[in-house]
Amino acid sequence: MPLKIIKGDITQIECDAIVNPTDKHFSGSGGADRDIQIAAGHELISLCRSLDTISVGEAVLTPAFKLPCKAVIHTVGPLWKGGRENERERLTECYRACLNLAIEQGFESVAFPLISSGTYGFPKTQVLKIATEAIYPILKEHELLVYIVLFSKDDFEIAPSLYRDIDRYIIECRDYGSVIYRKMSREQEDDLSVLKSTKRITRDSEPEENPFEGLLKPTKELEREIKRSDSAFKTTFIGLSKDDKVESPTKSDRVKSDRIMRQRVVRRPSSESKELEQPQKTLEEMIRGMDKGFADTLFYFIDKIGITDVDCYKMSNVDKKTFSKIKCNRDYRPSKVTAVSFAVGLHLNIEDTRRLLNTAGFSLSNSNVFDVIIEYFVTNGCYKNIHEVNQVLYQFDQVTLGV
Repeated sequence: MPLKIIKGDITQIECDAIVNPTDKHFSGSGGADRDIQIAAGHELISLCRSLDTISVGEAVLTPAFKLPCKAVIHTVGPLWKGGRENERERLTECYRACLNLAIEQGFESVAFPLISSGTYGFPKTQVLKIATEAIYPILKEHELLVYIVLFSKDDFEIAPSLYRDIDRYIIECRDYGSVIYRKMSREQEDDLSVLKSTKRITRDSEPEENPFEGLLKPTKELEREIKRSDSAFKTTFIGLSKDDKVESPTKSDRVKSDRIMRQRVVRRPSSESKELEQPQKTLEEMIRGMDKGFADTLFYFIDKIGITDVDCYKMSNVDKKTFSKIKCNRDYRPSKVTAVSFAVGLHLNIEDTRRLLNTAGFSLSNSNVFDVIIEYFVTNGCYKNIHEVNQVLYQFDQVTLGV
């Protein structure tokens, strides 16, 4: 099952267990620890006072009492001391201990706050990254739904350099409209300016070639037919001989003459006209020639990469139930988030990503922040797993990937 980053109050999350970041005495003195114990009621507060002390990285299970979850897993996170005392490794142990305890109890869903992110002083640029890196390997081995519950966007930060890079990328997409134009060198831009200037027609420049020139150019045979038409006009419609004085034809005479000439005009054959004369495909033929759908294309990429179905949906942060629907129904129409989740999870390149999205009727647009962030990561390939992409999406107030 997937890992989801959500915004909310952890005391209101309905799941099997929530994690309480406490101290070794379960004192409930501040932050999430205080909020969880108060929400659970006096029963949990009294129970916590009777428990033995625990060390950093350990986990203890208690009932949830008045909380909407089934149980509370208590753990003690490390105090940040500048990274000199293996704080990162000890924080990773907290997440692993809580997850292992949840798996032992047969729980299917667990909600974490960001442990050690508050009064314990862990850097905001590291807490979420450490959490996802600790949780992800366990999810690859077990079917478990994990929530990381954030009170606000201020609970964590992505690396400032990455934030600036993506922010600049979004602005450039809005300004220039495409990745190709953004990546042009200055020389190419100069060439483009010259090319645009040559398109302007001045008084001394030659006119552009007429694409219709030659389509009605008269042949010698046509010229003879026109002469005979003139003679026929004089003798048949006006009744004069060659030597007779010819008066200006009436409107009716001109209409009749034009009708004869139009009937004799024959277009010179061209390659374009021959193509137009080709018989059109029937609807049945067009349907038979359709591209493969989303499910078939997805499984094509799975086979091409050489991974199992389980690896695919876990890497893509998609739950087993959704993947089974896709596998059993080849006409399955996913949401755009689901389609993008598979593209990012499988580390497809930009061409294959667009191909997969197209099979479900979607595309990436330079006018949409979500699409531009996805394009940034897919084009540059600068991510280890889908959860790193989700951290950035959350920071930019976009929907995160996974189902």
